[in-house]
Amino acid sequence: MSILELLGFKDSSDDAKQPATVNKDGKKPVTEHKVLKEIAEELSSLSREEALKLAAYAYVLSRVAYVDLEINEAEKAKISKLLQKEGSFSPDRAETVCKIATQKARMFGATHDYLITREFSKTASKEEKKNLLRAVFSVAAADGTITMAESQELRKITSELKLDREVYTQLRVAFREQLEENQA
Repeated sequence: MSILELLGFKDSSDDAKQPATVNKDGKKPVTEHKVLKEIAEELSSLSREEALKLAAYAYVLSRVAYVDLEINEAEKAKISKLLQKEGSFSPDRAETVCKIATQKARMFGATHDYLITREFSKTASKEEKKNLLRAVFSVAAADGTITMAESQELRKITSELKLDREVYTQLRVAFREQLEENQA
């Protein structure tokens, strides 16, 4: 068994045996990463591709919330609200998805953060990436302050989503009052 299989990825030798698939937009579907599969199972009413993409979205939101090694109630509430909007979920369903995503972020943390964000980035449009980054900023600001650690994580996420520094800067300006360095 390869290290990739242990992490929930298919063995690369299997890829050669299977034809590459693309979705209706001509993009590769989100890889069925083990962590994403577990979150996506709660989203059974959606297509597999939509469920995996929304699972990645939920995970990335949880990622920034957990950067300080805790996820507070304001952050959980913000994630649930964003999932209601993005996934058209009932409050109960959004809360369940939030609970699973935050649990996975706690369990797997930095090991999976880059991989899952990269998977989202592979299939998302530029506008979807910007929307995710805007949502991640709002989760970081949910408790009234974007800490230095959260700011660093936001920079990493921007890079992993392959968005321009300009997008990051515009969002920092929009959230400037919540930035820890501006609160004195």
